[in-house]
Amino acid sequence: MTNPPDVPAVNDRSLVLTRILPARPETVFKAWTDPAHVSQWWGPTGFTTTTHSMDLRPGGLWRFTMHGPDGVDYANLVEFVEVEAPHRLAYRHRGAGDTEPIAFHATITFGRLGDQTLLTMRMVFATPEELLFVVDTYGAEQGQVDTLTRFLAYLSALPAEPRSDRELVASRVLTAPVSDVWAAFADPDTLARWWGPAGFTNTFHTFDFAEGASWSFTMHGPDGVDYDNTWRFEQIVPGRRVILEHTVGHALTVEWQLHPVPQGTRVALHTVFPSAEECAQFATLIGNKNHENLERLAAVLGA
Repeated sequence: MTNPPDVPAVNDRSLVLTRILPARPETVFKAWTDPAHVSQWWGPTGFTTTTHSMDLRPGGLWRFTMHGPDGVDYANLVEFVEVEAPHRLAYRHRGAGDTEPIAFHATITFGRLGDQTLLTMRMVFATPEELLFVVDTYGAEQGQVDTLTRFLAYLSALPAEPRSDRELVASRVLTAPVSDVWAAFADPDTLARWWGPAGFTNTFHTFDFAEGASWSFTMHGPDGVDYDNTWRFEQIVPGRRVILEHTVGHALTVEWQLHPVPQGTRVALHTVFPSAEECAQFATLIGNKNHENLERLAAVLGA
């Protein structure tokens, strides 16, 4: 599923914009409601935000000031109406202090799409005329686009989180389009140049990039030790996901996820073990080498 166009839907009294975000609802909701996160991304391009207080509960208030790139400050007051973490947030907005009172009702929903989130932001005004006023005077449409674009960029830079105590995970944003990152995996000659931790090289024996097919190769360690590997491609979603199962030796599953972001492509690498104990033992013995794998991929792509 790809992101919808960067155009809010304007319908009588409302502005609606959706985004697919590369994190689960729990992570997205926290980044949307924690003042430490909000100050990093809230508002249109060029704005910064200072939160004075936030009481995240129905009836609670969020007082904040948006600092425009022209030096003008805009005081804001929000009253939370619904707080249903991590799925739904609704609030009433109005200006504060000397700021022009712009009133609307906002609802943000965080729908689960596997390891992603479908975020929908809906702003409803009292009349069509009030909506037209904020669109013409304050550029509300572009402001909504800018805000979600900044949010997507901020989320993309956050480290991916393990989905359970059975996995190790690493993530990185690459300044290359998804098509180039996908090609670096699908092409065996390119894949051999970056697969594995730092210092390793690879000799591929078979590589059939199709679901159910096998990939066998030998990894040559910097200490002169060879490591034979056989994997099976369990799932291939072009441009989005590859899931591999290790079929000889240690039982484990590796999942690669790609997500288009404003900076290029966010890559997340999940290594899943049969048990939390095995995961902990692996992490203690050799650490999380996934980060080195992503560094090598970035180097090959020049990203």
